[in-house]
Amino acid sequence: MDNQEAKHRLGKAKSMELLNTIKEATTSLINDYESEHKRLLEINNKLEQALFKLSHELRLPITSAMGLVDILLTEKCSPEQEELLELTQQSLNHADVAIHSLYDLLNIKIVENITYKTGKIKLKEIMLVDDDEIFNFITKKIFQRIDPSLVIHTFSSASNAADYISQNRPKLNALFLDISMPEVNGWSFIEQLKELGYNVDVYILTSSTDPKDLKKAKSYNMVKGFFTKPLTLNVLKEHFIFNKI
Repeated sequence: MDNQEAKHRLGKAKSMELLNTIKEATTSLINDYESEHKRLLEINNKLEQALFKLSHELRLPITSAMGLVDILLTEKCSPEQEELLELTQQSLNHADVAIHSLYDLLNIKIVENITYKTGKIKLKEIMLVDDDEIFNFITKKIFQRIDPSLVIHTFSSASNAADYISQNRPKLNALFLDISMPEVNGWSFIEQLKELGYNVDVYILTSSTDPKDLKKAKSYNMVKGFFTKPLTLNVLKEHFIFNKI
């Protein structure tokens, strides 16, 4: 009995030792998996942010050129000039599609043009706030092509726009706002409007296609829509009402 009991205890000890070894190995594997999973998530997040930043920088000149071509196509021009403009437009569209294909490759969702919280509004007096003066010029021209009577205020500085609103309290019924601006960005500008007690329908107008920006935009009651550049004639006619079309 003593030998059997000793063997039983020895066997039990070996079983416990094996079980502990298995537990330790399993725990180690789980920890390694969680650590690697966390590392891969961090890499993926950094990659997404780098891609969004890169696409933003690449789309800035492309969208400006797209807007300019959109304007020129409304002008009277020779058949040859029109053909050249259409070819340029196609090339720019292909470049924009190529940028978007990077998101598809990485299975990343991007933002599309959207208005929410209100239906279509009739534009009478608006403000454009964007640090890109070229884009302001082009966007203003696009609005004027649709409705020459539309009152348009343009600012390349959010601080100057806030000062103007504070001093003049214009009767705006829409404000188109870029997000990425030096000194005062779009989000800070909205906070300034809230502090001024100035209520206006804000429409984000940006080169960003990051869903996080759309999510943040929706957190503001003042923001009624989110548009990715360029803001074309067709997009404006789809989402707004004008005196003259």
